[in-house]
Amino acid sequence: MKLRELSTYLKPQPLYLCFSPNGKLMAAQYGQDNNFMIGLWDIDNNKQVLEIPVGEFHHDLCFSPDGSILAASEPFEITSLWDINKGSKIKSFNLGAGLGLKGLVFYSNGNKLIVGHGGRLHFINLKSPDTIREKNIRGVEEIECLSISNDEKFLAVGSRWDKNVYVIETKKWKTIHKFTEHNASITNIHFHPHLSILASVSGDYYEYKPQKTKVAKGKIILWDIQTGEKLKEFPCGGMWNTHGNFNSTGELIVTNNEREVIIWNVSSGRKIHRFSVEMESNVLFSTANDFLAIWNLLRISLYGVEGAPSNKKCKKCGQIIKSGDVTCSHCGYTEWRSILFNGIFSLLCLGAAIFLSPIITSSFWRFAIRLGVGGLGVIMILVTISCLIRAFKTAKK
Repeated sequence: MKLRELSTYLKPQPLYLCFSPNGKLMAAQYGQDNNFMIGLWDIDNNKQVLEIPVGEFHHDLCFSPDGSILAASEPFEITSLWDINKGSKIKSFNLGAGLGLKGLVFYSNGNKLIVGHGGRLHFINLKSPDTIREKNIRGVEEIECLSISNDEKFLAVGSRWDKNVYVIETKKWKTIHKFTEHNASITNIHFHPHLSILASVSGDYYEYKPQKTKVAKGKIILWDIQTGEKLKEFPCGGMWNTHGNFNSTGELIVTNNEREVIIWNVSSGRKIHRFSVEMESNVLFSTANDFLAIWNLLRISLYGVEGAPSNKKCKKCGQIIKSGDVTCSHCGYTEWRSILFNGIFSLLCLGAAIFLSPIITSSFWRFAIRLGVGGLGVIMILVTISCLIRAFKTAKK
């Protein structure tokens, strides 16, 4: 796997960045003092297509599902919607004084916008913009970040002060999991694009006992949303804006570590690519294609990821089937043809070994055929049995 630099944009102090759902547009906020801008780039044509002066800096940026609206939240009270085709503001919402607006996600197929505000969630109905609901999350003093799963069944909330991650089931808006593993503010959270996995990012600190000092190192933890179990842990640089999100297939996750950017294989937990950067940088994968954005105080760089591992897709629903599985966890479709082929091939191998053994006079070649062809047949039988067991286990779930 390798990275190919596509373009670099020199912008003063880029702070927040996001990709459109189809991966064709990139939005970023940059500037200094009270002269901040939101820029929009056409990735395919490698050019900036829009620049919106917004004055004060904004905490978050988020595209609507169809990519036509960009939501941006100011530090304290105002959330604004922008029409990116016209470059004009659609509407601003004053959500009242509080601990700050952090976290933006579109919901209900883009018809609603959820905004984090202190320990509350604001639900803005875009079809009826004057209708705004509020919901408190028990135990959360200040929301730092939000993320919603692709099927919109789960909303994840990262907290700043209590350092926990909350997973909310959106059908009844009930908290089903509370993850307490981190010991610092939750800076970002991201759902896996195809599986029930959540990545939580934090600048966790580690204590060195001889000097009794605390040093921020940071880590990303993967959680199983169904069971609430911790799956894996990846180190990162402890920076406030570390993203650590998945690529389009969910096979890769990216982290930054001081002056390094590291790409990990999610399944194996191994580093598969690492490279140095000139200064501490933020990183973000596009979840629609394998573009990787890296930005620091001087510039935004866009890379294409070549040779990334990929999973196979379900023939029925098009969702990703986890590596090694033959049954889709989304719709239950099982690739029985693959299992049947493995079974027939194993029987042919065993049959060939049995049939050829009496014909061949050489004891060496007779032994080689029995060991090679017969052994292959036994292995394929074990593979077939394993596939059947996994298929039945998935069907029961």
